[in-house]
Amino acid sequence: EYLNEQIPEYSSAYMELANTLYDCAFKDDFVKEFGNSMFSNIEIQRKSYCEKNIPLLQKEAKLCSEYEKIIASADIVFDGKHLNLYGIMSYFENADRQVRHDAFKAYSDFYASHEKRFEEIWDELIKIRTEQSKNLGFDNYIPLGYLKQGRTDYDEKDVASFREQVKDELVPFCKKLYEAQAKRIGVGDFKAYDEKLIFGDGNAKPVGDDDFLIAKASEMYHDMSKETGEFFDFMREHELMDLDTRPNKAVGGYCTFIADYDSPYIFSNFNGSAADVGVLTHEAGHAFEAFCASRHQPISEYCWSTSEVNEIHSMSMEYFAYPWLGLFFGDG
Repeated sequence: EYLNEQIPEYSSAYMELANTLYDCAFKDDFVKEFGNSMFSNIEIQRKSYCEKNIPLLQKEAKLCSEYEKIIASADIVFDGKHLNLYGIMSYFENADRQVRHDAFKAYSDFYASHEKRFEEIWDELIKIRTEQSKNLGFDNYIPLGYLKQGRTDYDEKDVASFREQVKDELVPFCKKLYEAQAKRIGVGDFKAYDEKLIFGDGNAKPVGDDDFLIAKASEMYHDMSKETGEFFDFMREHELMDLDTRPNKAVGGYCTFIADYDSPYIFSNFNGSAADVGVLTHEAGHAFEAFCASRHQPISEYCWSTSEVNEIHSMSMEYFAYPWLGLFFGDG
């Protein structure tokens, strides 16, 4: 609650600093030495900042926190257990179709039970974000939404073109993949609750618990390179990973960065499925980028990559991990 109030207030002081840098007499010298990326980011922030929006940003943060808290409160009784959303999702991969169906329904019922408040939050957010946008001279939230992505290399027109490519090329290809999957798992009427079961005899699962996965990840990263080994030792030594699923924990998985300590931080919700290995390697890709950059980049703004290239680091680390998957899943 404190941060929800203070971060929008802080943005005013930050913009004062950013504008001072942007308008200073030494800007050209700075660009020559460090490149223009920081000033490109400041240009986006200048276009998306308005002091009049500070109270609206505080309201927006409060609504987002309320939504996150409701999601984290999930307590679904299933299979004789009390499960949160990540816990119930592990049953989406069960080889028994009826179990998958029932788990998917239990998952959906949780959202349905909060539908009224979710709709209200959504409605309030639309109004608040529209008002923010009009305070900046936009007709609606779309231009501001794109600015908040922080992208400098592609814009709304590029994304529209990509959407068309997805519709024309990827959707037909995915349809073929789903048809092959339905045949593989022996289902004639492929449903949403069948999507997570990839193989008829069951998906691959890690052969150990959370501590086992961390130990094997350490083995992998030490084998992969000297640098990745040092990185993972740092993450373990300073307890910079919160991976287990527990009651009232926020959902999702992400990597963030604690600038004062040059420390990445990984947050996740393990549930005993193959996704645990995927998330661990994926977020470690983000973390490794930040770990390395913070030790070589002279300015803190350059320690965290922009949204144009973020997923290159994370997805690449997933691919780098392929030769070591036997450590996590066994060699069978």
